[in-house]
Amino acid sequence: MEDQTQNTEVVKRPASSFDKCYLQLIILLIPLSILGGFAVHAVSVARGAAIRMLCCGNMNQQCCAFEYYHDEHGSYPPAYTGLCDYSL
Repeated sequence: MEDQTQNTEVVKRPASSFDKCYLQLIILLIPLSILGGFAVHAVSVARGAAIRMLCCGNMNQQCCAFEYYHDEHGSYPPAYTGLCDYSL
């Protein structure tokens, strides 16, 4: 009779359903993370475009205000009047 302590045969276990689910989860998460990265980039690009539009709108309002002032007073508003005391 052979001694069982000398039996060094490696028993390979079959792939369990847990291993398959884990692999499927990894395969699913890789494309989702890539799509998430694209979405974050698209949101930042849209935010930058919105900020640029807001700045252009503000500049347009200032230009219109200067033109209305010029039409009403015949000249553009003064850059410095000397009436303000900034020596606080």
